[in-house]
Amino acid sequence: MTVLLLGAVGFVRAHDGANINAVIPAYAWLSVLAGLSIHRILAWLEGPSAALTAHGVRIAACAVWLALCAQLLAHVYQPGRWVPSRASLAYRNAFLDDVRKTPGDVWLVNHSYDGILAGKPLHAEWDAFDAILALPYPPVVADFNRAIAQRHYAAILLDRAPEAYLPEDALTGPAIRAAYGLRSVAPGADQPNVVDQPGFVLLPCGDLSREVPLLPPGAFRNASDCAAAAAPAPH
Repeated sequence: MTVLLLGAVGFVRAHDGANINAVIPAYAWLSVLAGLSIHRILAWLEGPSAALTAHGVRIAACAVWLALCAQLLAHVYQPGRWVPSRASLAYRNAFLDDVRKTPGDVWLVNHSYDGILAGKPLHAEWDAFDAILALPYPPVVADFNRAIAQRHYAAILLDRAPEAYLPEDALTGPAIRAAYGLRSVAPGADQPNVVDQPGFVLLPCGDLSREVPLLPPGAFRNASDCAAAAAPAPH
């Protein structure tokens, strides 16, 4: 049973579109096995095959329970550590204000809910969208390519460097480099003790000539992919 279940979980996890949540059934089953194992160990300690005295049984049982408690204590959930600090809240509010002040559509590739909070249109999360592009599903691929070519997005925000996203060339190919050749670090990308935050901004080259809320003052900008002529404004 265990081999079949773990094999099934591994099979599902190996598919495109699956993520770490796919292994939850394995964790649940292993938890059940842990309970059954403890019961059988305690029963064996009291049996003749263990050849223990009554005092020895009690000591061995205490050792089993202490080992179990140590394992549980190692996984104690401490929600207090996730309470955001004042600095983190200030960063979040300032970041959402920058997104809100940016004219046009802003695509937060890994944080669609942030776009909603900032009053921007809803877009698919890349964790699901990449599987559709990798199939590929022609209608979605065509819509994506058209949006990039027409510079539909005023800005595209990424958690990681474009090269880290799959499928390959989806965010680094010639088309998106031509349309969004200006690359910069995102506001607050160096915020300490904050995970899963936008780290990079992709913008049309035309933004070189005007002030953009999502371009922090003094931030490093890579415009090597920009053409000499100003790109059309996003629409």
